[in-house]
Amino acid sequence: MSTTRVRAAAIAAAVLVALAGCGSETEGEVHNLDNPTTTAAAPSVAVQARIQEEMLSLMDCPEVQATIDQALDNAERYPAGDSRRQIPLAYAEAGQARLEDLGCV
Repeated sequence: MSTTRVRAAAIAAAVLVALAGCGSETEGEVHNLDNPTTTAAAPSVAVQARIQEEMLSLMDCPEVQATIDQALDNAERYPAGDSRRQIPLAYAEAGQARLEDLGCV
């Protein structure tokens, strides 16, 4: 397995772990996991910092793109408006910014 795939898999696993605790790591409204379509809040500052740190560690354009693709796939697992989409979407947004920083786009 290539290093890019291994790293993308590790980041995907981190996203899933972050999703498991997203009810406790978001700012704003408390999310009811029995009714996940409650108002979605942005990830907390701590989660955003962790996402940013992971994105800054990526130095390869295809690796960043693979991370974005995985994050978008993870977000698509949930319906629009579901609070569990927020962390994967934050990864995708940070990845897009990283692509721009690296001059990939």
